[in-house]
Amino acid sequence: MKRIVASLVFLVMLCAAGTCTANAELRWSKLAFDAPSKIYVSPGYDRDHGLFALVDKHLYLSIDEGKTWDKTASLPVWLVKEEQRNIYTLQGADQDHLAIYKYNPQVEGGWEKICDAPTGTVNFTVLPSGTVIAVKPVYAHRDQWLLQRAASPHYYWQDTGFTSAGEFLASTPDGYVYTREDGTGLISQSTTDGLSWDEVNSVLKSNRFYISPEYSNDKIILSITNNRSVSVSYDSGEHWQERMTDMMSGKYLADLAFSPAYGSDRTIYALDREGHVFTAVNTLVGWKSYDVSADYIDSCEFNSLVVLPGDKILAGASDGIYEVINYIPPAQRAQAYFVIGKNSYTIGQNDWLMDTAPFIDSDRTFVPLRYLAYALGMSDDDIHWDGTKNEATFTKNKTTVKVMVGSRTLTVNKQPSTMDVTPQIRDSRVFLPARWVAEAFEANVSWDGQNKSVIIEYVK
Repeated sequence: MKRIVASLVFLVMLCAAGTCTANAELRWSKLAFDAPSKIYVSPGYDRDHGLFALVDKHLYLSIDEGKTWDKTASLPVWLVKEEQRNIYTLQGADQDHLAIYKYNPQVEGGWEKICDAPTGTVNFTVLPSGTVIAVKPVYAHRDQWLLQRAASPHYYWQDTGFTSAGEFLASTPDGYVYTREDGTGLISQSTTDGLSWDEVNSVLKSNRFYISPEYSNDKIILSITNNRSVSVSYDSGEHWQERMTDMMSGKYLADLAFSPAYGSDRTIYALDREGHVFTAVNTLVGWKSYDVSADYIDSCEFNSLVVLPGDKILAGASDGIYEVINYIPPAQRAQAYFVIGKNSYTIGQNDWLMDTAPFIDSDRTFVPLRYLAYALGMSDDDIHWDGTKNEATFTKNKTTVKVMVGSRTLTVNKQPSTMDVTPQIRDSRVFLPARWVAEAFEANVSWDGQNKSVIIEYVK
């Protein structure tokens, strides 16, 4: 049988039905700073390799994937916004003297002033037309907000007249503007550069919008809603559907990021405040997750996520900037599924038939010998069955594994270990305990209780 192993765009499943994926090689490691830090990526990263870190109102720039950082703004920075494929900042000595700047590596100092900002501004958005909309609290009361707009090129600030604004403010590449009324959580939309507003079809409390890199084609906007789930709109924010719920047992989401190759792999990354990373593709149904161990103190809280080309993952946290080390990109991983009672299995995105089906015995999943080997990337030449000894031998690269029907001994490169179950023969077929054999080849094994399937993942 010809073996086909497809490249994947998702990672290892988290704990399910009491069984966890072993992923000890993945670890958060401190990269820079020892203070509360947020990280941002330049929308023109493929050209300028720019990464920004906001650390105690100081803004730093790195052009070597975060290895070294240089201060890039002379004034205190109060806010960083990624919009319309640009990086904007709110800078000023204090909140009475603020201005909005655009990152432009072609100008001296790297920052091009757009306009002064209203006193007390806490958020803003820059529209494709050049119009800037800013929001600030009314008389320092955080439950009442004032929206003001200034049109290019003179930027004379005027009240919008909209009285249901909230601190949340975002815009899209086609000029739609969104705010949220803090009292009700309702989202309002303007299609007239902030001159008029209408409520949209949502009762979800959005904390931040994420505009698809392919927005001109798909009109997709993502949102972290109620701090704990991801919602998606396929029509520029008019209607919303929740897509991540109850994934993290009440953990708070910190940030989302699009894959640098989103146009082809359609992959979304999510980060919670404890440092767990999740991925999903296309419809955002079926989020996958993997644990990342950390060498930081327990009180560290993650707040921002960046994914660079090559699937290099960086994050901002309450005590600095971190990176995932020993990470293996999805394209270098292979994944297979066996479903209990089903006589077919999946490798990557391809289904294959079997002449028998996996089963569970003594709380362990048993998979047909030959198909388990295929799922691990082996061919018929890598499998040897000794009928006189009822012994199977598997060889892959520099690893040789031996198991025997009725025996709990598993031998890896002549080193024996003891399994908690024994291989079995059913219907004239040899079945092996999937976890023991797969992990002998350094594969990760997890259990999907909802779909009653065992998931095997390994490095190609």
